[in-house]
Amino acid sequence: MSKDIFVLVETKENQVRKVSFELLTMAKSVAEILASKTYAVVLGCDQAEVAQEVAGFADAVLVVDDEALKQYRNDLFAGALEDLIHKYRPFLVFGPATTTGRDLFPRVAARLNTGIVADAVGIEVTAESVKVKKPIFGGRVVSWVECRSAPTTIVTFRPNTFSIEKQASIGEIIKENVSLKADPRIT
Repeated sequence: MSKDIFVLVETKENQVRKVSFELLTMAKSVAEILASKTYAVVLGCDQAEVAQEVAGFADAVLVVDDEALKQYRNDLFAGALEDLIHKYRPFLVFGPATTTGRDLFPRVAARLNTGIVADAVGIEVTAESVKVKKPIFGGRVVSWVECRSAPTTIVTFRPNTFSIEKQASIGEIIKENVSLKADPRIT
């Protein structure tokens, strides 16, 4: 089974948010321990510049560029991310614990029938286990959550948790086509 890692790149007005660079840097260090690859996942419209910008932080950049993804819609973004996860079967999916991340990732986890750890602030990885550091009770207590048995685990991390470090090589940019199915109940 692959131990690859997906990182959803969050943008605002086609500008990469700082938390995405933080997560890509952290994912790369985790991927080194797991001897795996890091994939930056870019969803949106006219994302060529965004893909180029994050290519220095990942082994590969998966780009779903579609007019329907110009504005965030949870049904379309969840469907696109779900399709990519089914195709590539990553071991871990990392995302920001932002307003968008808090809306998107629980939906994706439910669609995949997999576990999610939200609002994490750290991660400890060995070849055998993944433990996620998560504050509870308003941050007064820190809990370590061990992720077991799910083929894919989703983890959202709080912004400003990790440092940013560009890698020496530039990742390959891969354009992906997914079937975008809009929920007719959402207008």
